[in-house]
Amino acid sequence: MRSVLHIVTKGQACSGMHLVLAAGNPGSTEIRKIGQEAVEMGLTAILGEQEASGIEVPRITLWANSAVDALGVERGGWVEWALRWLHAHGRRSIVRTRHVLARSLVDAIAEMGVGVELEIAHQRARVQRALLDRFADPASALLLQSQNLASRKIPVWARVAPLLPGIHDQETDKSGFEALVRNLIAADLHDATLEVGVLHAQQIFALHEAVGPGGLSAGGLLKLGRFFGLDPVSLLSERPARTTVFQMRRYSATALAHELTRVATRIGLRTNHCGCSTQCHLWPSAAPSAPYLSVVGPDLFAGQLTG
Repeated sequence: MRSVLHIVTKGQACSGMHLVLAAGNPGSTEIRKIGQEAVEMGLTAILGEQEASGIEVPRITLWANSAVDALGVERGGWVEWALRWLHAHGRRSIVRTRHVLARSLVDAIAEMGVGVELEIAHQRARVQRALLDRFADPASALLLQSQNLASRKIPVWARVAPLLPGIHDQETDKSGFEALVRNLIAADLHDATLEVGVLHAQQIFALHEAVGPGGLSAGGLLKLGRFFGLDPVSLLSERPARTTVFQMRRYSATALAHELTRVATRIGLRTNHCGCSTQCHLWPSAAPSAPYLSVVGPDLFAGQLTG
């Protein structure tokens, strides 16, 4: 049976292997309820496959990144079921979200010592949704949420991504990157992961629709196209396949990352402070309250052995 969860990325954190997991397909417009049993089976399958190769996975990010997660961040949604299962199995969890979390989920996060990574791409709502998806909440709402999370001693930081030329490096844009960083600091959000992005075909047309007052400048969109080697005319007149992904040249991407990191640091934002994307320095302790419980071996079916 196909798992309702899948691995988005796999890498090393300061404390060991780190997986980013999501439900459904990114960008899906299908909103459906995912049951607790399916979530737990999905986690067992994914972690069991890693542990069968001798790899412990102490840290998991649950990424609420699609329409299906409109339910995932509510009471009893897939995120909460996954958090409770991971907590019982001794994993440190992170919720990465572009949605405001329901109060009941925040209560569960505080109870289990979970961290929260808020996805913020731009402080203008039209651009935020063009870069992330049309279901993403505006940066202003997420920053209000961050203050609530911080007041409850929940580790919280921003994931400022995707960073793109023509959108985040316009010095004359009063709502650009520097203004966004100042708003993060004003909301008492002092830590962030910065990531330069690739350009997906659907973002091109979403950004085109966001050109105008309260959105993106036409000049910014044309600069974006030039950096990705796209002809300004064909950029708006030819619709590439939905799966098309455009890459910046490595030198250009490195230069953009360096410049924006310099700006953020000058204002007082700490970027990738511990050396990895899980912001280990914000966590109150190095280990979760429950011991690490492998899903490989006798304990795999322990909960089903009754009578």
